Amino acid sequence: TLKEQITKQKIELENLEVNLLKAAENLSAQRKQQAQKFILGVKKNMRDLMLEDADFDIVFNTTDFTLNGQDKILLLFSANKDLPKKELQKIASGGEKSRFILALFEYIGQKNKNTLIFDEIEEGTGGKTLEAIAIKLKKLSLENQLICITHSSEIQKVADKVFTIQKSFKDSNTVSYLCQG
Repeated sequence: TLKEQITKQKIELENLEVNLLKAAENLSAQRKQQAQKFILGVKKNMRDLMLEDADFDIVFNTTDFTLNGQDKILLLFSANKDLPKKELQKIASGGEKSRFILALFEYIGQKNKNTLIFDEIEEGTGGKTLEAIAIKLKKLSLENQLICITHSSEIQKVADKVFTIQKSFKDSNTVSYLCQG
């Protein structure tokens, strides 16, 4: 009968919900298990990029189900040891975010070939910090394609190819050209 079919479907739905919850809890547990190792690896790489006083942490919050589980993951960051960690996207400068991403990608490793774009990763740096960034970029470029938008000759020196933007004013219009070299 129709009532029996509805009851059967409700039981099946309840079983699916239980399985979904178990799968999400398992995924969350695996993420949390790997988080400390991940944090330590990224922190080490941040120190190499002259973010030696920076701190980084991961906070897991539960959210509605998505294709990626039930975790909302927040990355907390502080560039200075005397300041509390806050959401990376809200507190880090552009240069700090770029160096954090560089440290993150270095930790993740070269398992997948990627194309990574860094926009003025050297912003606000110089000296040993800039040198450290250049070394990390060169190392990362051995397994990945990197595109770096930069004004730094230090970064350009480690590049395989350098392109410049040339602009001219022609017939009442600004025209931009991409030139190699």
